[in-house]
Amino acid sequence: MMGIVAIALAAACAHGALPQDLFGRTPPPLEITPPEIRNRGNPRVAEAPALVSIAPDGVLGVVRPVDVPPGRDRSVGWARDDSRRLEPGKRGTMVLDDGQRLVGELLLSGDRAAWQPNWLEQRAIDPSTTRCIVLQGEDPPAADLEDVVHLRNGDRASGIVQSVDGTGIAVETESGGTRSTATIPWDAVRAVAFVAPPKPRAGVRAWLDDGSVVDGASLEWNGPADAVLVGQRSQDGGKVRLEREWIVAAELVPGAVRPLTSFIGESTVPEVEADVRYAVAAPKPERGTWAFDAAPLVMEGPVRVACASPGAPARLLATVRRADRAALAGSLTFVVRSGGTEVVRHRMAKGDASFELRAELVDAPFELVMLADDGSIAGDCVELRRAVVVTAGRQP
Repeated sequence: MMGIVAIALAAACAHGALPQDLFGRTPPPLEITPPEIRNRGNPRVAEAPALVSIAPDGVLGVVRPVDVPPGRDRSVGWARDDSRRLEPGKRGTMVLDDGQRLVGELLLSGDRAAWQPNWLEQRAIDPSTTRCIVLQGEDPPAADLEDVVHLRNGDRASGIVQSVDGTGIAVETESGGTRSTATIPWDAVRAVAFVAPPKPRAGVRAWLDDGSVVDGASLEWNGPADAVLVGQRSQDGGKVRLEREWIVAAELVPGAVRPLTSFIGESTVPEVEADVRYAVAAPKPERGTWAFDAAPLVMEGPVRVACASPGAPARLLATVRRADRAALAGSLTFVVRSGGTEVVRHRMAKGDASFELRAELVDAPFELVMLADDGSIAGDCVELRRAVVVTAGRQP
């Protein structure tokens, strides 16, 4: 059984720089191709789903099933009107340094290892541009100073990945001042996290119903039922056809629709509620992959949640919902303050299950506050669904 072993980063230079391709070849350009490996199922018998579009000013609109979703001249993004987790099923996932999630499978052939995504061409495994590969279970923690191989038996091995091939993952480790390289077979691996600094993205991003998150240069509609995702590189000319029901959400302008979870800071007990609650629970996002990366966020009050500035005038959108039992237990008041000014105050009386939150934000820190309206913490628990901050088109 292999335990946790530390290794100096300088060991990465001992064997020279990694080649362009772990198999000694110059990799071909990545092209988006029709997903032949995906089971398309039976011919469409149901109407295409309705969508909710987000205008540059953050105003929402409805796109009927018979209508073509608006382009980036009139919309920064759109999504299905639901909030379900996107599950990859029993397939694995390769997560890239720019946040793309390529649901697919590991292909082994002799001394070669490659990744076959559902929607893209087969690609070599390049640790310098890969955040992690998940073969089983949830994503591993991000690798910081060393690559980490997570084993199916619960152990992990940390060090410098020297190679990835058909036999397994070769990891150089250090123990007692002695360096050694061990190859971990693929059948023992649950996941591997590589040290790959985050990379900004460009173009459009689509969240698909199989859990894939795929980028492209553009998303073009053939009509209300079918779209074409065009590859990032113009010289590739790669395209893939997407049926409307496969697309859960799309962001047409990078950074225009950001999840509220990316702004969350310190949580404290509101001063006016100091005698009601003596401890505070930080908001908890659900795990998994969600449209716009906006995981549902659970807040237990009374609580004050500090949030970072959106960087420009913006609009906060969310559905604030309580479970039936919580709604019947008591009342609460939900407040949003932006730049020190109160911009939303909404009372959820006993029995109120939800309300649609719309808050205008200035270029300054903002905060979310839940108060015990009736002097009791009973019922003071909400879930913020599809909570996003829209900034595109709102700059002064």
